[in-house]
Amino acid sequence: MRVTWSGLTAALLLGSCTLPSFDVWHREPSLLERYDLVAFRDDRGQVIERAIKWRDEVPYTLEGMQGYRGLAVRHLERLAGLTGLSIHEAGEAAGRDRLRIVIGPAAMGEALWYRVRSEIGIGGGFDCFGVIEPEAPPTVFIRDDLPEEQIRACIVQETTQMLGLPGDLDGRDDTVFTSNWRDGGQHLSDDDQKLLKVHYHPWIVPGMPREEALRQAKRVIESSGWSD
Repeated sequence: MRVTWSGLTAALLLGSCTLPSFDVWHREPSLLERYDLVAFRDDRGQVIERAIKWRDEVPYTLEGMQGYRGLAVRHLERLAGLTGLSIHEAGEAAGRDRLRIVIGPAAMGEALWYRVRSEIGIGGGFDCFGVIEPEAPPTVFIRDDLPEEQIRACIVQETTQMLGLPGDLDGRDDTVFTSNWRDGGQHLSDDDQKLLKVHYHPWIVPGMPREEALRQAKRVIESSGWSD
C-alpha cells in the first residue's frame, strides 16, 4: 500500500467530531509539543509509537459530495502543496490504496463506527470521523444531516487528520486539530500548516519511532526559524 501504518494491527480512529473536550492549557505549548500531540496521540490521547505517513501518492474518491465537492478538492490541493504528496482523484479500482471521503446518512456509517468503537473501546455516537483499518481503505465519513457549516468543517478537519496527524489540541480555537468543529472552522491556521510541513519533511520517514521523529522535528523547526 502507498500508505504506511507501521505496526498497525487494529483499527485506529483518526479524529472524530463528537462532544468537545474542555481541556485547558496551563501554558502555551511549543510548536514541537503541539506536533507531538497531533502526530503521536490518537483520538483517545493514547501514544502512537511510530510516525504515520503516506509515502508519495494519495489517490482519493469522493462519495455523496453534492454541494461540497469544490471545497473538498480545493482543500486536498492545499494539503498536496503543503506536504509534497501527489493527492489526486482516483477510481474505485485503486482498492485499499485510496482514501474514501464519504458524506452519507448516519445509517451508512453506523456499522463502521460501532465496529471501530467496540474495538478501540470508546463510547458515544458520531457526527464525522476518520478511520484506518488494516484490511479496508482509510475512510472519512460525515453524516449528511449535519448543518452545512459543520459538514464543511468536518471535510477540512478529517481529511487533514487522515494524513497522519490524528491528535487534537482541544482548548484552542485556532486549529483544525480539534474535536470541537466550532473551534476549528474551515481553514488551516499558520500553525496547522507548519505542523503539516514538519510531519512531511524528508527527515521524518514513515514508521520512524516517536522519539527519533521528535528529534528530527526539532531540527526541522529550528532550521525553519519556527522556534518559539
